Amino acid sequence: MSAELQLQSIINPESTARVDTGTNLVILNHLSQMKMFGIRQGIEFYPEQDDDKGSRKTFIDQVWEYNELDVYQDRIWELALCTGQLLVYYRPNQEGLYTISFFPREDFKVEYNTDNKIELAMIRYWYWESQGISAMRQKKWIRLIITKDRIYQEDYNVGVKPSWDIAFGGISRREMENSLGFVPCRVIRVNPLGPGQNGVGEFDPFMNHIDNLNDDEDAIKENLQFFGNPILMATRSPNEILELASTKSVNLSRAHTITMESGWGAPELGMGSTAKSMPRHLKTGANLRIKKVVGNIQADERFGFVSPPPVAAEQRRHVVETREALHFALGGIDEIGIHTNATAYEMKVIYGKVATTALKKAKCIYTYGLCRAFEDMIAAEEALFKKTLASALQIPPEEMTDDAIRRFLENNMGEVPPGVYGLPPVGKRKVSWRWTGPVFEDSPDDLQKRSIVVRNLQELGVPSLEALNVMFPDKTRKEKEGMLAEAIVTGK
Repeated sequence: MSAELQLQSIINPESTARVDTGTNLVILNHLSQMKMFGIRQGIEFYPEQDDDKGSRKTFIDQVWEYNELDVYQDRIWELALCTGQLLVYYRPNQEGLYTISFFPREDFKVEYNTDNKIELAMIRYWYWESQGISAMRQKKWIRLIITKDRIYQEDYNVGVKPSWDIAFGGISRREMENSLGFVPCRVIRVNPLGPGQNGVGEFDPFMNHIDNLNDDEDAIKENLQFFGNPILMATRSPNEILELASTKSVNLSRAHTITMESGWGAPELGMGSTAKSMPRHLKTGANLRIKKVVGNIQADERFGFVSPPPVAAEQRRHVVETREALHFALGGIDEIGIHTNATAYEMKVIYGKVATTALKKAKCIYTYGLCRAFEDMIAAEEALFKKTLASALQIPPEEMTDDAIRRFLENNMGEVPPGVYGLPPVGKRKVSWRWTGPVFEDSPDDLQKRSIVVRNLQELGVPSLEALNVMFPDKTRKEKEGMLAEAIVTGK
């Protein structure tokens, strides 16, 4: 199977098997490495600024858990890396949260304005429709056309896949108001060629090399199957040793050959044996097993077994070097090429290349993708808060500025009237992310050495807050300030 077909089987949403049956594992190994170092033990999103109640952080956590994004992290990485582009679509729901959906490159199309913002987005997806318990399911398509003001949902006939033509071609169309005031979509781009250009799939530039590696590995597999069993060399002709497949009865004139007397036969092909017991045999005549000891050799017969090496050393070395070169070009490593007696420190150094590559992809997926989506959600929730608060206080919406809201919350101890929804504005809406745990856990010796470095930095005059970056690199500045404040209060 070609590398392109393997790639399609991985990213195909209709595929029931996530692992392809092809012999080439470069694609799957690289995806596994990127996911392992890109997701690690999990991802956590947090706002750079928040109020005393942690309203923004609570909102982000609720959206994350509602959509069960932890479960779909592997799928997000597969779609983003394999196709180069992934669309994130988010809409408010009745629970006061947002429903997030992901669409691969072939199922969306976007148009931008002069400010490089999405002006129009078209999305298509399918679902199974059943007419009854005993009826067969039917695959139906839906197309969404989204602008900053309106959302159009189009239903299509069974088996009709919507095109990107803006003209309506379905069986029904519904029009809805877009209350958000902007197109709630974000495009995740991996390996873009330039500003404003589309992303490129991780394996697209190397597809020919992967195909060549597939051919080499298929040739090795055929050699292993063909030369894996010993080959019989005899003075008898092949027709005498192995009866013709068209023969339906035992040829008694050859009953005393070295093969027939030793119990070699193929009853499923109509070829019998004169021996009293039959040895095990395979399904095809070309792969029949021969007994280790062959008796009753005639005077004019000569035979012997030949066991040639299935795979030449140069052939195997060429495949290994090609696989390692592909992993190196992709930004990963070939784990088979790692020396088995490498120490734990050497393993971390070797995998540093993988970690660096995965960090670049993680910035594309999280920093410029999901984080921007959460920022849009927070902006929409702040606009909803202003609108509902102005309505509750019966004042014009244009008078409901950020400073006015801040003064109102300070005067009312953070309490809001009934009927007010959304999030209060508290400054910049920037959302960041971090890993919840490393790939390689630190040993007690690593933690001790790190704490020694922190003490040495403090003795040299480095502020404690900056020195704690060595000990806790993933904690936010606010969290580290809280740790120092608690240490001062407790006297530790």
